[in-house]
Amino acid sequence: MPNLSCDWLFRLEKIRTSITKTGTFFGILTLLVGVAAVNTGNNLLYVVLSMMLSVMAISGFESLINIKGLEPHLAVPDEIYARMPAVFALKVKSIKPLPSFLIRCMFPGKTDIISQSVIFQVPGGGEKLTRCQAVFPRRGLYKLERLILVTTFPFGFTNRWRTFEIDTELIVYPHIHDVELWYNTGQEAGELEGSRREGVGGDFMGLRGYTPRDKLSMIHWKSFAKTGQLMVKQFADREGIKVMIEVPSDATDKQIEEAASIAVAHLNAGNMVALKLGDTAQIDYGTGDQHRRRILKELALFNL
Repeated sequence: MPNLSCDWLFRLEKIRTSITKTGTFFGILTLLVGVAAVNTGNNLLYVVLSMMLSVMAISGFESLINIKGLEPHLAVPDEIYARMPAVFALKVKSIKPLPSFLIRCMFPGKTDIISQSVIFQVPGGGEKLTRCQAVFPRRGLYKLERLILVTTFPFGFTNRWRTFEIDTELIVYPHIHDVELWYNTGQEAGELEGSRREGVGGDFMGLRGYTPRDKLSMIHWKSFAKTGQLMVKQFADREGIKVMIEVPSDATDKQIEEAASIAVAHLNAGNMVALKLGDTAQIDYGTGDQHRRRILKELALFNL
């Protein structure tokens, strides 16, 4: 059992409140019942009025206790792409013995970031891990300054929220779409270099005689049926193909997204990719995830 004190109850936390439409309607209804009770002197109306006032008081106290004593921790994803949902890991820790219910997570101050996540319960003295999604419309550098926890518990009469400073910078990569690679052309968003050595997975080059080192899966059985000789299929080796992607100094966002998509497609295919930005910046040929992230980072911040 965790050792929890009552300090959370007396902390000076900046908790803000706004009345919802439901709360406004219930308040007006309570006022009307009160006026009717005073004018008529009906004891039943006084009983109903007292019950309604009790519900409002309980709602205000419960919502205040519900939002207090919570500490959020946000984990940023390794890669974020424009116009694609980015999944953040949100852990909400409770330092009070009482559970909290219906906690929403929001990113304020950025009208172009769509994000909201609901935690149905945070156990008292425990923690709850959930996912919080955000969509960034454009590439570039974003700064998340604050995180808000909101609750409408228990009756939805009020919104109670707390703001937490997170001060996190994010680099949003360009949007990536599917690209069909053509290895028979001499140009692919720049200069395409490579050999036509024999290998696997590349373009079909022809047939040759079988050797004991060849795999059985490479045998061309149709030619064996016709000639009685074992022949194997030859393919061009894609290993060693180099792709130089050149991005002009006045490139538009659409051109940058196209360059990023082509770079990712070639890197996923195992090709070596280099990047030239304008007249100065250049990234040499390379492969792998680290090289891919370096290229995407340069494209994300280019001309901003």
